[in-house]
Amino acid sequence: HNDGVDVDADADAEGSVKQTPVSDDTSARGVEHMRPPQCWLTFCDARSNGRLKKQWDKDGRTIISPIKLRSMVTTIYHNKLKSDVALVREGKHRYPLAEYVAQWFDNTYGLGKMAQQKMVRFIFSLQKMYEEMNDRRVCQFVRMCGLFHPLPAVTCDLLLECLEIISGCMSGSGEMFRSDTEFWSTFKSGKMVAISKEKQLLIMKQVFGPKQDATAVRARLSQELLDNPEVVPSYVTLPAGNVSLSRFASFTLEIMHDMSVESRSSAMELFRAAAGSDAAVSFTEFKHACLAMQPLCSPSEGSFAFMYWQGCRV
Repeated sequence: HNDGVDVDADADAEGSVKQTPVSDDTSARGVEHMRPPQCWLTFCDARSNGRLKKQWDKDGRTIISPIKLRSMVTTIYHNKLKSDVALVREGKHRYPLAEYVAQWFDNTYGLGKMAQQKMVRFIFSLQKMYEEMNDRRVCQFVRMCGLFHPLPAVTCDLLLECLEIISGCMSGSGEMFRSDTEFWSTFKSGKMVAISKEKQLLIMKQVFGPKQDATAVRARLSQELLDNPEVVPSYVTLPAGNVSLSRFASFTLEIMHDMSVESRSSAMELFRAAAGSDAAVSFTEFKHACLAMQPLCSPSEGSFAFMYWQGCRV
């Protein structure tokens, strides 16, 4: 259907759209606040939001249905997870989520113009659902891609690791899903997946390990559910104490992110110490600081070089 949102009328002949400054205010969710990643604009052959909007106008302002959009988002997560595993196995670096999304559209729809059209519809559909704030899964994806109110790049990696653990805990003999494939198929279909109290605790123990008291974290989730009860469609029954996968993943991700921030602070102290009096980190000092963090396996020389190069660009 053609229910769209109007863009700021101030569009010049070049097709650019007047944008308001980037804001931390989460109420800033209109098209004028939208910041599509550069790789998305390049993929769509659009140098600005205005050109992107013109393409959408030409397409009749087509919007993807909510359940299909949820399915697309989850499919992208699943495919990226498989891609990440393969890249790590080959000793290569994982792609940032926004870049992977562009690759996914290219690989999925093949023909250039069709893929661009699908991507434009996807972008404006994400914006519409984010503005309406009626889907936790999609809103989280929007922020991780940086379309609105960007989250740190590591957030996507943390979420995928969490989903992989959840899938492992809920799949197999005697579990809700017979296999990992069935778990992801159900999740991608848009159906709600309920997680029992017992399973929540088991997953949290695997996600956080000894760094967090899983029982205390589970109690914190219970209190949050009491303070802000989960809203589900009338045709869905959520047993007492259960939580939807999307709500559970969102809650767990917040804690994982907080832990990551604390870890980042510790890492910065190591880099400052390695830099010494000149306050500049050489490549050798960078490697020493990285190894002091006691990674599970030592990165290759090429990986060190890539990380150092990325750090120098910031």
